Amino acid sequence: MPPLRMHLFGRSCLYWEEDVDAMDQTVMPLTALKSGQTAAVRTMDLPQAAEKRLRDLGLIPGARICLELICPLGDPGIYTFQDTCAAIRSGDAAGILVELV
Repeated sequence: MPPLRMHLFGRSCLYWEEDVDAMDQTVMPLTALKSGQTAAVRTMDLPQAAEKRLRDLGLIPGARICLELICPLGDPGIYTFQDTCAAIRSGDAAGILVELV
């Protein structure tokens, strides 16, 4: 079965059709979280260096992440996860799929 290409906030991502069917309404890119919302990380589709940096900080699939605030100009967002507070650019946040909890 050929992969299905989805465009999430300007990022092109490849998913197998059964993966897309399994996603429900609560799965979204990290950029769609509103201030104060908490979600669990499902997958990360980032450049290798950015993904390694975030994994080293504790952002792994299954981790809870909360959007604390958006900077005044709209980018980056301030997120907390695993007792860590980090600023994540919207370009990187669009490659992180989360599920509301």
